[in-house]
Amino acid sequence: LNAYGTLIDQMDDIVNPDSSTTGPLPSEEEVSFVEERWIILQKEMCQWSVLEDFAADISSSKLSMECAWKMRNWDKLRMLYPSPPVVALLESGDIDVKMSEIFLAIADGKLIEVENLHAQTAQLCLYRWQLLPSIFSGCNAHNELLHNFHRLVDIRESGQIMVKTSTHSSGKTCPDLKNILHAWRHRLPSDFDSLTMWDEIFQWRSHMFKAITTNFQWAEEGTLASLHDRPWTSIRMANVARKQDVPEVALLTLSKLTESAMDISDAFAKLREQILSYRNGSEVERTSGLNMINATNLEYFDANQKGELFRLKADFLESLRLTTKATQAYCYAVQLCPSYAKSWTSWGALCSSLAELVERQNRSLAAENKLDKDKAASNAKKIVQYFAQSMGCYLEAIQCDCSNLNRIHLPRCLLMLSKDGSSAGLLCSTFEKYATKLPSWVWLSWIPQLLTSLCRIEARAAKEILSAVLSSYPQALYFSLRSFYLERRDQERSRSHTGTKSGTSGVSQAEELMTSLRKAHPSLWISLESILEELIIRFRPSYEEELLTTITALLQRAESQLEHQATGNGKEFDEAAVRASFSKTLARVSAKFFRSYTD
Repeated sequence: LNAYGTLIDQMDDIVNPDSSTTGPLPSEEEVSFVEERWIILQKEMCQWSVLEDFAADISSSKLSMECAWKMRNWDKLRMLYPSPPVVALLESGDIDVKMSEIFLAIADGKLIEVENLHAQTAQLCLYRWQLLPSIFSGCNAHNELLHNFHRLVDIRESGQIMVKTSTHSSGKTCPDLKNILHAWRHRLPSDFDSLTMWDEIFQWRSHMFKAITTNFQWAEEGTLASLHDRPWTSIRMANVARKQDVPEVALLTLSKLTESAMDISDAFAKLREQILSYRNGSEVERTSGLNMINATNLEYFDANQKGELFRLKADFLESLRLTTKATQAYCYAVQLCPSYAKSWTSWGALCSSLAELVERQNRSLAAENKLDKDKAASNAKKIVQYFAQSMGCYLEAIQCDCSNLNRIHLPRCLLMLSKDGSSAGLLCSTFEKYATKLPSWVWLSWIPQLLTSLCRIEARAAKEILSAVLSSYPQALYFSLRSFYLERRDQERSRSHTGTKSGTSGVSQAEELMTSLRKAHPSLWISLESILEELIIRFRPSYEEELLTTITALLQRAESQLEHQATGNGKEFDEAAVRASFSKTLARVSAKFFRSYTD
């Protein structure tokens, strides 16, 4: 919608031209284009009163009919219906005008006529559909017709609602509309569809809910609330508008809910959408959102809802750069509801951002040679503390709720361990404290990372986690553990032969885990070993593939020797020794892959 901002200025220049402006007047095509885009913009913004005045100025009967039914001005729609331009549009088969005709028939209670008009419009849509290319051809021309089919299904069900309403209201009984309302909750446009499509669906449903409440005014408030779904519909529309970055439409939609009775959950959802509509605005708007939270009476909300409100308060405080108050609000949120994972996750993100901020300050000071040893040590300690708090929050969130939204922070926690330095410190102890309490299955995707952790300072915590995985999911760990153990064992042996010293290789921990697996699951161990031997035999490369691999390795070795000779690095190049080495290797290759003359 930001791209349409210049169109609004162009429309103002066309409607109210400046006498001081020189140059040629805009062409008729340009005026028509700007009008069309401006109308689309106003539809997206749900400015139907503005469009109604504009339609009257340009004498557009079609736009006037659309504005009339969306504003529930049925008298104006009845007046426009017999006009020559509308009759011409009906005869030409305009689907939008046919829809308006059906809406008017439902509003007037002509239910028999609704069936005939619905059938005619459905046939017209099907005729238009068969004229279009294949739906898989990459063409977007089907979107509008699919939306019209959606509207037709809602119209058919609206007719059923009106039949039940007229039947039960005369007998002072309440109909059962749960199935239709349930279907309407699940039959929605795509989240990526334009707001105009969402508005057309939800505006008509709001008209139906208004008709239901009008016919059953005599019913009790609780019974009447069960006959319509107006609060949820408006809140869902506001949610979509906010996600599409049109908070004005969200606030406009929610402002119309003042007449409807709502339960606590709907009232909280409405309040939350109103607050979030201010989140990405200017500093003044974010301050308004914060004031709305502070003015909210929390007496009627449960612990989860209170925790979410304090989480939102902390989020707004953080956006206003009040990090100390934001930390206090997060602390209060988790105290009110310790099992609310979203509060822990948001708090962890705040602590992580603070640690990264200190790191950036360190780098900038170091680049300017203004970082002394005491300041560097103090900042390093502060960074570790922030990361430890962040890690604890993330792991606590996963313990509260193991959904994907929380588990995606596990690799970040593993990465934070590298900030602990060369010896186990606060981060390792935090990881060991919280990570070992998590369910074993959350670590199945990160088994390779945990195995490499056996070679680092967090080896003790990683071994404890892997032991828990081993006891519950031994087959998921076996092959990775076996490969890791054999690879590290060979590396350790090669280093011992060359006399090279290295840090912890993780061989002893991996060997203990292998032993535990063999003792705890002996039958599974034998089966997996048998499967592995069979795989080695079945998937062993052919002699041709082995020969090709050997020749490729020899060529690479020869190229590296030539580069070494050209650069002259190291000792003096001994051509005779290199030739003897290659001859010896080729002799082994010949003996392995080719027969000798004596054979």
